[in-house]
Amino acid sequence: GQADLRLAEAIGDMVGQAVENARLQESERDAQRTLEAERRHLASLAAALDRSLAEAELLRVIAVAAAGVDSLGALLEVTLRHLGGPLECGGGSILLTAGDRLQVAASSGQDSGRSTAQRARRSDQPLQRVLDLGEPVIEGDRLIVPLRRRDQVFGVFELISSRAFDIPALNLARKVADEIAGWVYILARA
Repeated sequence: GQADLRLAEAIGDMVGQAVENARLQESERDAQRTLEAERRHLASLAAALDRSLAEAELLRVIAVAAAGVDSLGALLEVTLRHLGGPLECGGGSILLTAGDRLQVAASSGQDSGRSTAQRARRSDQPLQRVLDLGEPVIEGDRLIVPLRRRDQVFGVFELISSRAFDIPALNLARKVADEIAGWVYILARA
């Protein structure tokens, strides 16, 4: 009868509203998930921008400091001092090619294990790989980056740390090596 029909319509309206509410709640959850993903993405972009700005400032500081030195030892010292924080460097060396040999032109820090004028062994595969391929090498707590002038590798910049290096450290070291390579070349010829 009529009462049953009104009851069925009321139940249908309630079910319809419940379905609509569920759809709206799901839509709101989707919007919240999307918003949260966008927040994470923006935070990631902000962190990457902060790292890039800090890296650019570090390279600027190293370039300014490099312009004021008069020896490879001083250049290495100032570079390692500025890299000490970001890369936790305990030492490093600048090795230059001399004919078919590689000679230590500057060394700093107890961890470097090198002394100035020492010749590097030809059996040191990572050094030879960097010289031959012109690509940096990570070997645990040792990072070796080529020094280039006009696309020619003329030496290596070696860093030693108390911890293992990673890809971001390699990328930073590569940029630093590119920044100081001109100064290394000039000071080595002086």
